[in-house]
Amino acid sequence: MNNNQIKNSELQKKFGIESDQNTFDLLADKLLASLDIDAVVPVGLVDKVIDKKEFVSVERRSPFDFSKYLQIAAVFAAAICVGIVMGKHADLGSFNKKQIRKEQALIELRERHHLSDVNSFGRL
Repeated sequence: MNNNQIKNSELQKKFGIESDQNTFDLLADKLLASLDIDAVVPVGLVDKVIDKKEFVSVERRSPFDFSKYLQIAAVFAAAICVGIVMGKHADLGSFNKKQIRKEQALIELRERHHLSDVNSFGRL
């Protein structure tokens, strides 16, 4: 049995409904009958509630949310700081080695093919 069936069987026992009858209709009728209770309202209660309602003001929030923009600014500032720190500690040796190898390859190409500024139609 699942939870709904357990609750239904408990309600059936509480209201004295037999399981072979149309349980939903009888249960709904008994529940609605229990809700149809006439309540006596004290004299002047309605006026007091209306008076207090007039004094209560609802605070309206500003459509401009500063916290959202503050969070976005904090993320950008953190990203810039991380970039600066990583840039300071970057290893330029590997970049320089690549540049040196490229320059040496161009020098070798120029020497091997006897290219010079005078004989060449373009510069390497």
